[in-house]
Amino acid sequence: FYSLAGQEVPEAETYDGYLQFENGVGMLRSFKDEIYEALGSMENEPEKWPEKTVKRDISLAGGLLMNKEREKMLSDLSKLYPGIRVRNYPIKNEFFGESITVSGLLTGKDITEQLRGKELGDTLYLPESLLRAGTEILLDDMSLKDISEELKVRVDVIPSDGREFAERIVRG
Repeated sequence: FYSLAGQEVPEAETYDGYLQFENGVGMLRSFKDEIYEALGSMENEPEKWPEKTVKRDISLAGGLLMNKEREKMLSDLSKLYPGIRVRNYPIKNEFFGESITVSGLLTGKDITEQLRGKELGDTLYLPESLLRAGTEILLDDMSLKDISEELKVRVDVIPSDGREFAERIVRG
């Protein structure tokens, strides 16, 4: 609701232990906190992370809802790792309608149609939330392999955990 309203997400304390987390309540706050914890570690504990000179050329696609936050996080990450180029592609949900903006309801067809012909780098990362549980299949029965073959790029899944997200961007 906060993202839709263009408001800042409340601090973690207001979520009372994330009692409604499975319903999406507090997920963005938790994700942001995990990302910025990882960024703090990258800055303050560089021995635990790859050299700042690491070079990567990747892309990331996800729903519209988190796009503003995703852009900010990627911008902050690129300040620490200027050699990592991440293209961020927000995907409109044509399948269910443009009012559906979460990554978990994106389809392979929407992803491939909107990314066809775009620069994707070496790897396209997609959020794990768009996969059926325990599979590599999206809602429209497209697989990660189908998307990879159609877009002619390696496709990998990026975790919903903010720290793992940051690690995947930096380490591959």
